Amino acid sequence: MTMATRFTSADGKIFVVEEVRQVEKELWVHYHNSKTGQQYSCLLDAFSQRFQPLVNESRGVSGH
Repeated sequence: MTMATRFTSADGKIFVVEEVRQVEKELWVHYHNSKTGQQYSCLLDAFSQRFQPLVNESRGVSGH
């Protein structure tokens, strides 16, 4: 199973996950805006509430 690396926000902006890192007992997501390059980080729970994976982009990967 592969995990999506590109996500979309409610306003249609695309973000790319660079890394998910465990700090103490919390998981932090490090990501950037695909258009501006601005970098962000937040807890995984907050990220999951703010963004949805871009599932349509993964269809062409396998070729079927």
